Amino acid sequence: MKDDREQKERFSQTDEQSREMIWEVDADGLYTYVSPNCKKITGYSPEELTGKMHFYDLCPEEGRDAFRQTAFEVFERKELFRELRNAILTKDGREVWVSANGTPVLDDNGRLLGYRGSDYDITDLMRTEVALRESESKFRTLFESANDSFFLMDQDIFIDCNTKTLEMFGCTREQIIGQPPYLFSPEVQPDGRKSVEKAQEKIDAALRGQTQSFEWKHSRYDGTLFDAEVSLNAFSNMGKYYLQAVVRDITERKIAEARILESEEKFRGIFENAVEGIFQTTPDGRFINVNPALAGMMGFDSPDQMIKTFTDIAKHHYVIPEERMKYKNLLEEHGLVRGFEAQVYRKGEDKIWISISARAVLDKSGGLDHYEGTVVDITNRKEAELTIQKAYQTTRSIIENAPFGVYVVNEEGFVEYANIPMNRMSDTNIEQYKKINILNLPIYQNLGVAEKIKSALRGIPFSMGPLEYIAQHSKKRTIRKFTGVPIEEINKRKVLMFVEDLTELQRAEEQLEKKQETFFSILENSPDGIVLVGADGLFNYVNPEFTYITGYTNEDVPNGKQWFQKAYPDPAYRKFIIDKWKKDVQLGRKGRNVEFKVVCKDGQRKDMEFRTTHMEDGSAVLVITDVTELRMTERALRESEEKFRSLFEGSRDAIYIATGNGRFIDVNQAFIELFGYTRDETLKLNAKIAYLTTEDSERFKQAMKEKNFVRDFEIKLKKKGGAVIDCLLTVAGRCDEDGKIREYQGIARDITERKKTEETIRYMAFHDALTGLPNRSLFYDRLIMAIAHAERFDEKIAVMMLDLDKFKDVNDTFGHSVGDLLLQAIAEKLIRQIRKGDTVARMGGDEFMLIFADLKQTDYVNTITEKILEDFQAHVTINNHIISITTSIGIAVYPDHGGDVDTLVKNADIAMYEAKKAGENQYQFYTHTISSGNK
Repeated sequence: MKDDREQKERFSQTDEQSREMIWEVDADGLYTYVSPNCKKITGYSPEELTGKMHFYDLCPEEGRDAFRQTAFEVFERKELFRELRNAILTKDGREVWVSANGTPVLDDNGRLLGYRGSDYDITDLMRTEVALRESESKFRTLFESANDSFFLMDQDIFIDCNTKTLEMFGCTREQIIGQPPYLFSPEVQPDGRKSVEKAQEKIDAALRGQTQSFEWKHSRYDGTLFDAEVSLNAFSNMGKYYLQAVVRDITERKIAEARILESEEKFRGIFENAVEGIFQTTPDGRFINVNPALAGMMGFDSPDQMIKTFTDIAKHHYVIPEERMKYKNLLEEHGLVRGFEAQVYRKGEDKIWISISARAVLDKSGGLDHYEGTVVDITNRKEAELTIQKAYQTTRSIIENAPFGVYVVNEEGFVEYANIPMNRMSDTNIEQYKKINILNLPIYQNLGVAEKIKSALRGIPFSMGPLEYIAQHSKKRTIRKFTGVPIEEINKRKVLMFVEDLTELQRAEEQLEKKQETFFSILENSPDGIVLVGADGLFNYVNPEFTYITGYTNEDVPNGKQWFQKAYPDPAYRKFIIDKWKKDVQLGRKGRNVEFKVVCKDGQRKDMEFRTTHMEDGSAVLVITDVTELRMTERALRESEEKFRSLFEGSRDAIYIATGNGRFIDVNQAFIELFGYTRDETLKLNAKIAYLTTEDSERFKQAMKEKNFVRDFEIKLKKKGGAVIDCLLTVAGRCDEDGKIREYQGIARDITERKKTEETIRYMAFHDALTGLPNRSLFYDRLIMAIAHAERFDEKIAVMMLDLDKFKDVNDTFGHSVGDLLLQAIAEKLIRQIRKGDTVARMGGDEFMLIFADLKQTDYVNTITEKILEDFQAHVTINNHIISITTSIGIAVYPDHGGDVDTLVKNADIAMYEAKKAGENQYQFYTHTISSGNK
């Protein structure tokens, strides 16, 4: 006893100097001694704890029972314990964590009297550990959710990877962890080097601290190759260096780069072979690039020669240098110029007129980089415009000096123009005329002229007269004839009025002369070539357009004979034309429209359309229209259509063209074969018939709204008969002036088999090949989700493990093939017993696991377990062998027997082995007692 008192005195002195809380408890856990430091840790004084409270009374209520049970299991074994962590509530309600160390106190007979030990406040340490776990969780979340493949390597061996890695390489974690990276590479890289050697070189450099970024040809687990961008970095952990690798699949980018290169090559081909001039210039006026067509247009032998000659475009190229600045200002203001006309120098002193269409090209920062555009030689057109302008001036002069009145009436009835003879005839001037509304003039109304003008404004020409009346202004009796011709000017209807004064007899001759002048004015300004042919075959008149089209003047072709010889130099073709002419004469007054090839004065061959009107006196009026460009355009269009049709029909993909509202316009043979409709059936259908749902149709329309274009748009479509296929759509929309899609041009590719293959691969990754049940991976995924759901809605989960009793005897007696069939039969038994939403999985061998989720209570588990055992009582017949088989079942319930996947599976396994030990063919729930016994 003296020794004991001395020991307690030393214990008390040590206790008072310690930062720990020293304590003693009896065998029931009641405090028999507590050091003063308990006040600092718990808030209670020694007097409040000693003899009044048990150690577990300080624990939070929700964990109290579990901690008490764990502690008394230790008491029962009379074991030392170290760093036993638990939470306690202080007197003021705060939660703190302590680490307890304890030593059993025994009497001489080895009976437990209690425990002596200490509690150390580890609240700060626990908070740090929680923060560390949260940090690791965040890192793992980022690691797993990354869009790139992340993996860690120890030297050249994979030790960890994220989910994206498994998706990218098409494998499971077990298939990649522990393997070297070159296992997922072809034998040789594109540069000819062996993958093993090159990979080791990159790994060694990274381990030396040299970050490695490079492109690599990788191989998926199934052997499919893909391009990747790889980054390798070394990092240190506990004195050892590891490698972190980031892999990005750049297959699509590589494909895009190849397409860009192909597009650039096509552009270069267009640039070099275009028939119109193409250029690029600096903003300050130097040529960067010109194509051969532009160099030839400007008289140079090569583009380089033109670029070297015109070093200052405004000074050396433009006839009027200021025009260059005007062109530049337009580009800076609008960014685009169309049809800018200027006169420029060719090589030497030659001048031509050109039309420029160009745009300003910006650099990546939005600044002006250069100009680029096209050039067309419009010299012939400008010369023609000058000719037309001269003709207009001549015509205006003729009208102003004509011996008859001419004026123009607008839609409101006011006079917009009157020539000098009209002003003189009416004894007024144009300013007074403009104030007159012709339709309201009493004289015009009485004569009916006003009504005729109104009808002419509606498009009905008229001629009235001679009419006798008292003139409005001169008050003189006059006789006049009125002719109204509907015309349209800038989309506004007007009437061109001709007024002939027939007061004097002399005006009859003037009237005839005027008609002749009018007729020849029409001939002179006709857009068609016109020839007046006499009965003797002489060409009495050819108009300017005839000369412009053919190059021949009246002196060149004074008669039909000269015309036939020059226009048709080939004798055989000339005879063919003359025969056609003779037949045309026999048809009567108006011949047919015919088309021939004509050799012009400059040797050019043109397509001409001829229309002949034969007069009763044997003369004729020949009208010629140049249709050369029209025919060339038509031929080019036919050739283009033939090329398109060849590509269209020869494509292996289904191609279609549809209207904006979805009605099919055209489809190729691949489309007909894919969807099963005939061409006639298809052209009567709307594309909507192929959609499974209205939502699919709207989803497609929404995608098209963004760019009027979709590429690789994945959707399910219906074939004729209702069969469903997976398709990739690439569709371009052609819009009208209002931006509304008027036509769809689409390509549909059948990816049904590919999708089935992908689904099969996904299915095989998560299902047992023998029974078709979920495998271990899918079982763990579903259990994780079930736990998350149960935690959220405060529900229970039962995890059941089944192991067949003496299954090895079946294999040894009947063979493994019978054993496999027995496993399949047992899988079917288990599936019949579970509810929708529950899970049966085969974990391997003769081991099965079941998940029963959404449980409010565990009574259902007892019922279903007994049904399973009862079902196993029935014999199974396999290949004429009658087999009896039983099973032992272990059950763990969440959260009673574990709060995570591994714990529940482990405890179900412990319970199952307990059932086997108890005699098999029964079930056992997990208990802490079972767990202690197994330990």
